[in-house]
Amino acid sequence: MYTTHTMDSYANSSRTSAPDRILVVDDNEDLVEMLSAVLSLEGYDPIPAYNGNDAVESMKVNHPQLVLLDRALPDSDGLDVCERMKAVDPTRFLPVIMVTAKAHRDDKLAGLAKGVDDYITKPFDMDELVAKVRVMLRIKTTEDKLRLRTDELARLHEAEKQMVARLTELDRLKNQFIATASHELRTPLSIIKGFANLLLRRDDFGFDRPTEEQYLHLIDSQVNALTSLVDDMLSASRIESGRVRLQRERIDLMPMVKRVLYTYAVAGAERGIDVAIETTEPATVFADPQHAEQVFVNLVSNAIKYSYDGGVVRVSVVTGPEQVTISVRDQGVGIPPGQMEQLFTKFTRLDNPRTVEAGGTGLGLFIARNWVEANSGRIWAESVEGEGSTFSFTLPRFREEASAPNEIARAVAS
Repeated sequence: MYTTHTMDSYANSSRTSAPDRILVVDDNEDLVEMLSAVLSLEGYDPIPAYNGNDAVESMKVNHPQLVLLDRALPDSDGLDVCERMKAVDPTRFLPVIMVTAKAHRDDKLAGLAKGVDDYITKPFDMDELVAKVRVMLRIKTTEDKLRLRTDELARLHEAEKQMVARLTELDRLKNQFIATASHELRTPLSIIKGFANLLLRRDDFGFDRPTEEQYLHLIDSQVNALTSLVDDMLSASRIESGRVRLQRERIDLMPMVKRVLYTYAVAGAERGIDVAIETTEPATVFADPQHAEQVFVNLVSNAIKYSYDGGVVRVSVVTGPEQVTISVRDQGVGIPPGQMEQLFTKFTRLDNPRTVEAGGTGLGLFIARNWVEANSGRIWAESVEGEGSTFSFTLPRFREEASAPNEIARAVAS
């Protein structure tokens, strides 16, 4: 016999929030209809199913919060249906109450092994069934909260792991930068200090004017090296801050290219390196002039540093429909294929025969990449180890409509 609640008790317990969906699975249509009516009065949303396959399909579509499942179904055993429903979403807790005429110890143990969470025996008391439904739904709510919290903790743990890895990498880069910068600073400072001391004692040594000028030129060159080093550090710091102020304007490239090459031709000549430009056609771009020159200086300087004595450095400027491409080609040590991906990252100093003599902080190409990208261009390298490298970058061609305004704030990715 089934006992019933009064209609008033059902009405008073009705809910105002979205009702929990309960899948009612039984081949007895009258029983399904009766259970659905009671559950509806309790404020739930019953979903009927009359065999195992329909129950599994309804499970996939409706995602119920609880299942009332008959053990004896016409097409399958209720325990197998329970196992199939639980497998639809293994990470989600789905409470299943098995409704059965057999509730012996062995049957219950078999059901628990298949995922059954509770049993109710036919003929059942409706108060008991509704109470079990409420308890199971409370357990599900708690389980869902715990799962969400566990997922949140897992995400936080993964984020912390990534943060630790990032901080570890930053610490490694910081130590590498400090060691490199210390070496790069000490060398010119030692030279400056040494020749300054010599000049202070010129009366003791009797230096003539040409010797003094030679020493002063050496000091000046080392001051320039220090200035370049500090400029690289400041540029890297501005890039790392995430925002860079651009002063984009019309630039005639050839005067800048010739001026830089004239300066570096002297440094190249000291090692017998021929530095020259291959093309002289006019080229006009829309970019920040300081950035454009800094990138070009970096590429020409590197080409000379990593060239063998007596080599050749050639520069070409090619104007395309939308972009102007500037390339610097050398016949130097080249870059091993395995190191190409590291070229434009921070503090990269490649392992080759000229690395120690070339020096540097490893920031130049990192800065060049960010400056080029900030000016809507791209930069890349092609190289054959032992034969030389070609570094190229593009800048947008100048067009009248792109000239105003000439001051643009842009975020630069680090």
